[in-house]
Amino acid sequence: MHPMNSMNPMNPIDALRRHADARPRDIALIRDREIWRHERLAYEVDRLARALTGLGVKRGERVALHMANLPEMGVACLACLRLGAVAAPLPTGATTEELASLLERLRPALYIGQATLYRRLAPLDGFLLAPDRRFIVGGPAEDPRAQPWARLFGSCAAALDGAEPDANAPALLLATRGQARLVIHTPRMLAATEESFAHLALAGGEVAVSALPMAEAPGIFTLLACIRFGAPALLVESADPDAVLGGVERYAGRWLAGPPAMFAALLERQGLRPRNIGSLRSCLSIGDACPPPLQRRFPAMFGVPLSSVWATAEAVGSLAGCAGCGPVGRIAPGAQARLLDEDGLPVAPGEVGELVLRGPNLAIGYWTGPGRIHDGFSDGWFHSGDLMRRGAADDLWFVSRKQHPADPRTRGRGVDAQRWHDAVPNASRTREDGAVVSVPSGGATTVAAFSRAETMP
Repeated sequence: MHPMNSMNPMNPIDALRRHADARPRDIALIRDREIWRHERLAYEVDRLARALTGLGVKRGERVALHMANLPEMGVACLACLRLGAVAAPLPTGATTEELASLLERLRPALYIGQATLYRRLAPLDGFLLAPDRRFIVGGPAEDPRAQPWARLFGSCAAALDGAEPDANAPALLLATRGQARLVIHTPRMLAATEESFAHLALAGGEVAVSALPMAEAPGIFTLLACIRFGAPALLVESADPDAVLGGVERYAGRWLAGPPAMFAALLERQGLRPRNIGSLRSCLSIGDACPPPLQRRFPAMFGVPLSSVWATAEAVGSLAGCAGCGPVGRIAPGAQARLLDEDGLPVAPGEVGELVLRGPNLAIGYWTGPGRIHDGFSDGWFHSGDLMRRGAADDLWFVSRKQHPADPRTRGRGVDAQRWHDAVPNASRTREDGAVVSVPSGGATTVAAFSRAETMP
């Protein structure tokens, strides 16, 4: 049975337990040459879940997680799933004002953050986050109210309730770009999304390298999928090309995922300082449309095609990778997808329409406050707001955002300025017809890529 049609996909906690029992010494996570094996990850998840229970965190309460791609981020997310609390990753680029808005809606019972990120949250008063509910990873914080990570594991640890968390209750809240909405994912939906990674070529035992931020949907789902399939996950904190290429070389990475800007930087860096990357068998540009010029240049240097996979916080897994130059993905087996016109009617073959999706991997709605959920979907269909055209073999071509329609003969927003800028530090803003991406290297700035809109077939 295909993953998208599976009635009972395995949730990440059950998958972790199974790996810890059957293959305890197999690698689960790698971060800065530190190896986390399945037995250690399972132990730390249960230990943190007991600690949170001892601190009074109850099922359904939110735990704000403010970290980059650290093992502790994965541990904290899994611990929340273990006890039935709601994991709420905070965007690492959010300002103090944006964090205040998010905390106002979340009303978290606890905060676990990275020391380098906490300084943006420190000025917020106790009304939004109690002073004694702030815990810090990765060094001391200047704020005396913030407690170290180790303080979580005091004498207050408590036994866990043996009952399984509600599979249809909120489990993960992810902020959309600009923090406008908090997307709700349930354990059942998370399990279905993880299963969908089978058609993204993720395989057990093969090292998966991810520079996708775990505070965003593609990043956290990649981690959970790695746990589901038993693929060692090499966590890269940023899209720094040397860190990514070095990780692929050192650990024989087979599966590589990141934003388009990262692959542009990798191409440039590999040309300047070649690494042994012969282990790679699958490279996925996830999120925005990947520029076709980048896709055309990539195989000559990396030996494998660069596939493009569209994804959004509400729907990861509905589209599979597409190695052809231009398409942003292919409708995944078992997924339900339509292209609709302004009247909500299916468009004719080859015509432009809004992409709408339905399936077990979709979010259930948007969080507006404790106990308040806005559905936002129409009869179970998610309206993406992206205008696309269907090509051959169910591949989809991005045209534009619905509110800013572009000439349907071009890929319009093939590169989105804000997303390129977020993906690579110091990236410049895009022109209407392309993007220049600059990557800091050795004190200098290197131009990594320029892409113009492509004419569609």
